[in-house]
Amino acid sequence: MSDPALPSAQRELGEKILSALTIVNMPVASYEWKYQPAIGEYQLIVSTPWFKDKGPSTTRQALADALKRANITEPTRFVRLQAPKAKKAQAGD
Repeated sequence: MSDPALPSAQRELGEKILSALTIVNMPVASYEWKYQPAIGEYQLIVSTPWFKDKGPSTTRQALADALKRANITEPTRFVRLQAPKAKKAQAGD
């Protein structure tokens, strides 16, 4: 069974959130929408080096500050922050 489509309203909100991160100069290494069947919804997974460099608490606070400064008041519980995954060394590197 395939995952349900990502609702356009959630996608648009995710785009606003990603844009808001520039307000606080948070670098984004990557992001992806991932369906979580256990909760029946998509999560926006944002990888930022701040998660490792500044710590989870400071990074989450920066997200909250960005949302406030961008006047984003919709629920954002679907956003998950994480450190970028380390790249695997390949032969010849």
